[in-house]
Amino acid sequence: MQTAGVLIIGILGATFICAQPANAPTEFEVASVKPMPQSAPYFLPTGGPGTADPGQITWSGVPLKQLLMTAYDVKRYRISGPAWLDSERYTIVAKVPDGASQEQVKLMWQNLLKDRFGVAVHHESRVFQGEELTLPKGAPKLRETAMGRDALLDKYLPTSDWIMVDGADRQTRRLLVRALTLQQVAGILEQVANHPVIDKTGLTGKYDFNIEVEFQPRAPGDGNGMYSIASALEEDSGLKLVKSTFRLDVIVVDHAEKTPVEN
Repeated sequence: MQTAGVLIIGILGATFICAQPANAPTEFEVASVKPMPQSAPYFLPTGGPGTADPGQITWSGVPLKQLLMTAYDVKRYRISGPAWLDSERYTIVAKVPDGASQEQVKLMWQNLLKDRFGVAVHHESRVFQGEELTLPKGAPKLRETAMGRDALLDKYLPTSDWIMVDGADRQTRRLLVRALTLQQVAGILEQVANHPVIDKTGLTGKYDFNIEVEFQPRAPGDGNGMYSIASALEEDSGLKLVKSTFRLDVIVVDHAEKTPVEN
């Protein structure tokens, strides 16, 4: 009788153990990995399980840190490593085995990083400053999702999703959210703010947001800046972001090569 392997996935400090069939694929059938200039534009991946082209994933201009984020299912701030993980770019075309799941593909990315870039990592527990999404006393101004009420949402988000739309002066943007739970909204805020954001509202409905946020440049050499969300969120919806401290698992990159092993 075949035994099942185990795949361990860490999400926001929690660990989930998922049984994997003993014969589950752990590597791509074929993978082409080519370096690109640092100035190469980055495009989101196409293809893979759950898409119209499940048998092939194409990624253009991807930095190695983005691959690590995908392989280990963590946000950017939970990966620690050399600065070039953000700057070096690659094009990857990977053939996915028939019937592979999204979770199996994550393990395939981990093995590709190890085999082609010599990536070695370890896990550490670190303390982060972050925020809790809370519901202060008083009636919230949340808008349960509805079509036909907001022209921008109807234009950009006909279905459940989110997007950031540039303002005319490029110093403001609009955060548009349609038909997402507050747990999902917390995940969006976490991505925008690049630090932990945990939903503590206890609400389970799906809501719409149309919020103007202001760009705040960071100090030279400290990234590309961020958007101020807290005040706009509270004014628009009555929700409040409260500072808090979290202990989370971090992926520490001990070794990685800029030049991948040849195809």
